[in-house]
Amino acid sequence: MSGGGTISIRDARETDAGIVFGFIRALADYEGLSSKVQATEEDIRKALFEHHLIGAAIAWSEPEKESEGQGAGQPVGFIVYYRNFSTFRGKTGLYIEDIFVDEPWRGQCIARKLISYLGDKARAENAFCLQWAVLDWNERAKALYRSIGGKPLAGWELWRKDLEE
Repeated sequence: MSGGGTISIRDARETDAGIVFGFIRALADYEGLSSKVQATEEDIRKALFEHHLIGAAIAWSEPEKESEGQGAGQPVGFIVYYRNFSTFRGKTGLYIEDIFVDEPWRGQCIARKLISYLGDKARAENAFCLQWAVLDWNERAKALYRSIGGKPLAGWELWRKDLEE
């Protein structure tokens, strides 16, 4: 449950693969796409820590000082990203594949903090942008993205060809 304490964000560790996978399943459920999840926790662990194809950060609710005896905080959200590349700029960007905050924690600027955390990482790597896609029905997410200066990429449509057809 949401409440007191602070939010901290850190890069995912190998021992967090189950947490990342849990958030992926929660996101799929939120989007009504649970039946589409084919990945396993082991797939995610390998992508993050063996192959380094993706990166992830986790937002944690840290308990207030007087309740610290209860142990470490709980994971409340995550962001998964990977590097893309602009041949025109000759620089990388970071593409946000997924961002999700557990429902009891929404409305507390956690998604904004996750994006800011990733923006700091991108600037440290001299990346030129953060980029992402949003489902057309997700007005709450679009409002957040507008509020941080995000905008649709004019003149471009997101296209894909599935190779498992």
